[in-house]
Amino acid sequence: MHKKGAKLSLVHLFGFSKINRNYIQKGREIKRNMKRMKKVLSIVLSLAMILTSITVYNTKTAKAAGLFPFKYGQIDRGEFIVGANQINVVFSWDRNTYPVGQYTFKVYYENNQIISNDGAWEQVRVPFGRDSYTFRVDVCDKENNNEVVATDTFDWTSPTNNDCGVVATVGKVASLSWKPISGAVRYAVLVDDSIIADNITDVSYECEVSANEEHNITINAYNSDGEIIESTNNTAKVIIETRTEDTKTAIIQEPIELTGNEKWVAFDKKTKENNATVYIEEDTLNKVLTNSGLRGLYDKGSDGPDWNDVRKTIISDLPVFAFIQGSTNVSIVDKNGEGYEYTNTTDKTNSEVWRGNDCIYINQNLIDAKPGEEKVFRITLTNTSFLIRVVGEESEQYTATVDGEELAVTNNTVTLPTTADYGYYCNGKMYKKGSVVTLEENMTFTSVNKLDLTITNGVSIRLVTGETGLRYKATIVSDNNEAINSDAIQEGILITTQANYNDTDSNIGVGSDNVLNVANVSETENKWYEAKNDSTNKEYGGTFCGSIIKMIDSNIPRPFVARAYATIKYEGDSNATVIKYTGVIGKKSIKDIAKLIQKGTRYNTENGYSVDEIKIIDDFANYADAQ
Repeated sequence: MHKKGAKLSLVHLFGFSKINRNYIQKGREIKRNMKRMKKVLSIVLSLAMILTSITVYNTKTAKAAGLFPFKYGQIDRGEFIVGANQINVVFSWDRNTYPVGQYTFKVYYENNQIISNDGAWEQVRVPFGRDSYTFRVDVCDKENNNEVVATDTFDWTSPTNNDCGVVATVGKVASLSWKPISGAVRYAVLVDDSIIADNITDVSYECEVSANEEHNITINAYNSDGEIIESTNNTAKVIIETRTEDTKTAIIQEPIELTGNEKWVAFDKKTKENNATVYIEEDTLNKVLTNSGLRGLYDKGSDGPDWNDVRKTIISDLPVFAFIQGSTNVSIVDKNGEGYEYTNTTDKTNSEVWRGNDCIYINQNLIDAKPGEEKVFRITLTNTSFLIRVVGEESEQYTATVDGEELAVTNNTVTLPTTADYGYYCNGKMYKKGSVVTLEENMTFTSVNKLDLTITNGVSIRLVTGETGLRYKATIVSDNNEAINSDAIQEGILITTQANYNDTDSNIGVGSDNVLNVANVSETENKWYEAKNDSTNKEYGGTFCGSIIKMIDSNIPRPFVARAYATIKYEGDSNATVIKYTGVIGKKSIKDIAKLIQKGTRYNTENGYSVDEIKIIDDFANYADAQ
């Protein structure tokens, strides 16, 4: 993360920084002839980064890969959680190579011996919560004064990412759960490599999946810096119980006309979803719904008795309107007389209307009312019918304006105009033109009609000791000051090698392979390298930079290119993202730029550069191309 318009700490790309990883394996091979000989083999493997590709190192995997450096026999390690506060690490070894009774196996933890065992396996208990543990296992020859004949030293990473439990329920829902991961502030759920939910702070989630298929479930844990610290990958075959769809037929009855003389009685509870009040005619209570043991609104699982084994049905997991009344079919119509008749109500997989003997359960969603709404329904049973009245909560009517003009508000929703070129800004968010917005407060929208993006046709050298490199500069200007200075509009610079670009713009876009994306992410209130605030001409925004620093020697003569971009992510529409690009500039190396500076009039200590800066320029300009 870098300060907007300032500097970038280089991500390892194209070999911009040196990576040296040495893996040393030391071993002793046992030979038995007339006498015992020892031989020590030391191999150093230097891993060189391929300059035109990205290499991602999984440090946890690398740590767990240590083996006995012998042709025969190795140590296998398995690990599992045995409780909230401890972990068992299990070690085993080959009895054929190291016979029981002839060898002793010593396990060391943090250089202290904790186990000595003559058998074929051993387990070690260590505290839960550490990121990693250092172990060493020595194989000792008992017949030769317990001389160490083989050893393995390695780092073992604590399995804080436990397998997530996957439970399938009726309705194509997989219930996921996992143990808390140390240092995690949020989680993301991926199904078959696609993120379906982010910013989860709980350790459980329910998601819809296709039935009778194996799905790859991944839980990513993020720390406060937005970095993935753990990732648990589980393949689960989700078996969904065969479900019969609710059988219903559209019907039309006579419209409902209220006389105004109805006597309404409210049920004690309100609807679960919208907190609406449900009223029923007094005569219905006295003559139809006479059993007070079951009549009214109930949360999932039912608050009352376990009537007719309702907990074995889908309806038991839903809030319902329930009552006792013998019936075969049930129909529900609205005030206009339009609705449905339900005919397979005894099927326990029904999710809208279910009948068990003389008990009727109706999904509350069929009769609910949103804030500010009022609805009337006629419920018809085999031998009778009755009315209910549903009144939503009183809702405050909010206002909305666009560029100072008030919009028409209906049930606290507004439709934005379609005139703004790039949409509308409000409270840190951008909204797509013509979109429908639900108001939860008074909202003031401002249009965004201008978004001009340019990149400076030139490359400079960042002259900071220890952080030198190529620097590119771009400018973005908008007619909306608040929008351009918010995170609703995101800009940045894309950088890659000329060879990778190959004069093809599609090779250097957001998400392209082998491209460094330097996003203009601010860590302070100062967003710009140079701010622009021209209220007279309504031009706002500023200049921002992207740099490559800490370059390895072989990249000094290598030409690079860059282009700037800007994105708009619209609220409420995950698919609506506008991306603007500039043209591609550069095609020069840092060596090329240094030579051009040497030819300029400012190349002296009197007019521009310090002694240290001139030395940096000279070092780059005089670099001899690698053979």
